[in-house]
Amino acid sequence: MSHSLFYPHSLSALLRGKARAVLDATKNRLSSAPIIYVGEDADWIIRNVGSALSTHCLETTCGRVQCRLTARGTRHKVLHFGTLNVFLGKGGVFREPHRSNRVMLSWYHLFPGDSCSWVSRALNIVDLWHTSSQLQALRMRSFGIPADKILLAPLGVDLQIFHPWPQGERDRVRTSLGIPLDAFVVGSFQKDGDGWGAGDSPKLIKGPDILVETLAAFSTHHPVHVLLTGPSRGYVRHRLRDAGIPFRHDYLPTHDSVARYYQALDCYLVSSREEGLPMAVLEALACGIPLVTSPVGIVPDIIQHSVNGFIYPIGDSMKAAQHLLDLAHDPMSARRVIDAGLATAGQYGWKDVVERYFAPAYRRLREISN
Repeated sequence: MSHSLFYPHSLSALLRGKARAVLDATKNRLSSAPIIYVGEDADWIIRNVGSALSTHCLETTCGRVQCRLTARGTRHKVLHFGTLNVFLGKGGVFREPHRSNRVMLSWYHLFPGDSCSWVSRALNIVDLWHTSSQLQALRMRSFGIPADKILLAPLGVDLQIFHPWPQGERDRVRTSLGIPLDAFVVGSFQKDGDGWGAGDSPKLIKGPDILVETLAAFSTHHPVHVLLTGPSRGYVRHRLRDAGIPFRHDYLPTHDSVARYYQALDCYLVSSREEGLPMAVLEALACGIPLVTSPVGIVPDIIQHSVNGFIYPIGDSMKAAQHLLDLAHDPMSARRVIDAGLATAGQYGWKDVVERYFAPAYRRLREISN
C-alpha cells in the first residue's frame, strides 16, 4: 500500500492544488458577477450616479450594475461604494465587507485638516479609490493611498436631460415660475444649510454667505432675480429677503427636475469654499448657461477662465459680482462662453465617461485575485 500522499511534499502539492482550485472558482465568480453600487436612499446626486452607471455599463462589456442601499451579506462581487457615508456608516464605524468581494470607494470630499484615522484600516479593504478631481487625488495621496490605486475619473452629465432649450421654451419656463422675462436671473441649486430642516444655520463650506454677498454687490449695479432649488436654504432666503433681492425657491421632487430650472437662468453661480464635484458645473454648461464659479472640485480641471466660464478666488464676492456684471453687459462675450461651455460638456456625457473610466475600472477589479 502506497503512503505517498502522506509525504510532506505530496501533501504540500495537494494543498497548493486545492488553493488554486479555490482561487480559480473565485475568479470565475467575480468575472461574471454583477457590480453592486451601494448608494444613498435620498433621490439626489449619489443615487443618480448609480442609475447612470447601471444604464450605461450594460452597453459595455462590463455588464450589469445593481444599485443597493447596503452591502450586507454580499459575497464574491465587485462592490462600489458611491460615497464615503455609505462606506463608513453611522458614527464613522464601518462594517468591513466580506473578503471575497473586490471594493471600490468613491471619495469626493477630503477637507484640509481632516484626520481621517479610518484610512489606515481601509487601505487593506479598498482595492480602488475613486475621486473626480486632481486636488482630491493629491490629498488622498497625502494619506498614504498609492497612486496606482487611485482612479481619477469625472462624473458625467445626462445630455438627454441637460441641454439647451429653444428661446420660446425659456420664456414659458420663466412665465410659469413668475419670473419677469427681462430679468437677469442667477441660479443656485444646492443644499447649503446644516441638517435637513429649514437650513437657517449656514453650512459655510458651501459658501451661502459668499453667495448672498455676491448677489447683493451685483444688485447695486444691475437688477437681479435669484432662482433657488435644493433643501435647507433658510439662511440664503432670509439674507436675500433682508437685502430686498427678489427670489424664488422650490424644493424639487427629483434631481432630474432641476433641468427645467436651468432654462430660466442667465448665469449659474457656484460660491463654495470646498467641493467634491459639483454636478451643477457640467449641468449648467450642458444647458448653455454661463458659469461663474470659485476654483473648487473639478472646476480647475475643466474650466478655463474667460473661455468656457469665469473663475474667481474663493471668498472674493466682489470679483464674482464683477463677472456677473460682465455677463449682463456683454451679450457677445456671454455667447462665446456659452458655446465653449457646450463643447466642454459634450465631452462628459455619461455614456462616454462610463466607457472611458468606469467600465475599465470594473473590469480591472474583477481581475484582482484574492
